[in-house]
Amino acid sequence: MLERAGAAELLGVAGFALYALAYVWISIGRVTGDSPLFYALNGLAALAVLASLTMDFNLGSVMIQIFYLAVSLAGLWSRLRQRRGRPTAAAPAAPSYLSPP
Repeated sequence: MLERAGAAELLGVAGFALYALAYVWISIGRVTGDSPLFYALNGLAALAVLASLTMDFNLGSVMIQIFYLAVSLAGLWSRLRQRRGRPTAAAPAAPSYLSPP
């Protein structure tokens, strides 16, 4: 089947493979959710799938890929800034009722 696939389909399959790789790696502990590699893999996957959608447009899928791309870029930017020692916005403290007694 893939031997007859066009470039758009191959990009979509490559995007799927990158999403799957990122998910497997985070599941087995090879990367963490704080790893720039995790965000890079997801961003590249979103770009590949988004490019594949130029040939067979689907608005819902395009919106999902743009969302994943935006979140991946924001996460990657944040993690790279942390590695360079630049301050990032601190996470809000947990409410006191969630603290152990």
